[in-house]
Amino acid sequence: MSQVILFPIQQAPSIAQQPPVFKAFPDYSIQYGSKYERGLDVAEIAKRVRAELKAQVKAKQLPKAKYSVTIDRFSGGCSLDVKIDQVQSHHLMLNPKRVRFCHQHPAENPLNLPRYTEAGQTLIKGVEAIVAAYNYDGSDTASDYWNVNFYSSVFFAGSFEQAQRALILEWME
Repeated sequence: MSQVILFPIQQAPSIAQQPPVFKAFPDYSIQYGSKYERGLDVAEIAKRVRAELKAQVKAKQLPKAKYSVTIDRFSGGCSLDVKIDQVQSHHLMLNPKRVRFCHQHPAENPLNLPRYTEAGQTLIKGVEAIVAAYNYDGSDTASDYWNVNFYSSVFFAGSFEQAQRALILEWME
């Protein structure tokens, strides 16, 4: 005959005795752009960004330029990129001090000199604000956690920067 061994049943510890609960994932707050609409496809967002850029140029809030809005879809999500070219402005977009430094010291990195002038930075930030209005962001870069509606970038075309660089170097001589 087999013997059955009974163990005494312990009561659950009181709330004061329970160990603290650690969450596996922290609470992420999500910031929504002012024009964000759930379920809106990135292609439709690109159309709206193009229309808004056109309206801003017409209202003279942005300089006349060629604003190329493109999208890309990939396994990790999608992106919306704005390339700025042929800016019609009497302001330089590239920082002449940085261009001069890079020309005179090609092996050094000018970390203390901004890449763009204030006019260039203002233009980039203005276009970034238009794009960000349609996005949401609940990312935590410290833990490499990304949660966005779409990835985005705003940049000057390489050919435009090269032409400005050549112009600045010509003025230096």
